[in-house]
Amino acid sequence: MKFDLMELALVIAVFFMVLAFGVIWIKALPFGYTESALLYLAAIVAASAFWVGRKH
Repeated sequence: MKFDLMELALVIAVFFMVLAFGVIWIKALPFGYTESALLYLAAIVAASAFWVGRKH
């Protein structure tokens, strides 16, 4: 199995893009800490889905 640093960089980029979008979204909505926790969970799920779905 070949480990490609570019794929890892893309996964990290997806993770941070989801977090950045979520931070903007959470600040715009009147919600609290539960939604923030769900945001981090969504970022992890999005990065994981990208990692699993990458081309081999």
